[in-house]
Amino acid sequence: MYNQDANKGQKTLLGKSGEPVMPLSDVCLSFGCGDDGVSVSEQQQLCAIRDKGRDDYQDKMKELGIDYILSPAYVSVAPKQERVKYWGYTNLWNILDFPNVVFPTGLTCDSGLDAPDKDYKPRNDVEKYEYGLYDDASEFKGAPISLQLTGRRWFDEEVVKASQVIHEIITA
Repeated sequence: MYNQDANKGQKTLLGKSGEPVMPLSDVCLSFGCGDDGVSVSEQQQLCAIRDKGRDDYQDKMKELGIDYILSPAYVSVAPKQERVKYWGYTNLWNILDFPNVVFPTGLTCDSGLDAPDKDYKPRNDVEKYEYGLYDDASEFKGAPISLQLTGRRWFDEEVVKASQVIHEIITA
């Protein structure tokens, strides 16, 4: 869904900058169909899937009386720079067009408490790579821990305010 136009929109904008495309941008541009794009029929199918998912989430939140979803922003603490290739914790909300705020909790990695689980068995190559980035807790001592808050569609300002309230409570 991000690159159904064969990355034409993104590459046009990136080209205007005159700067080289960074390696992680290349990774992002390669996901899904990459530079192949999709047909108009496939694009319509993807939009229908997105719209159904959006409706399902909104209906379930309304049914259960849920105003906000508080969840992790990433699989770990703040990751090593220029290494992360997975954004699955945040991209769902972008696809569904739900307002979302990622914010620091004020908590940080304690390398004595937050050692990697050596018995962890990744389910796929993506998990293996991302989990492997957190290989030595001492390298992450003091790294910030963030959360994300997602709200109902069209309630952007409320999500920002609610994230500020949560941040104040956590850091008090």
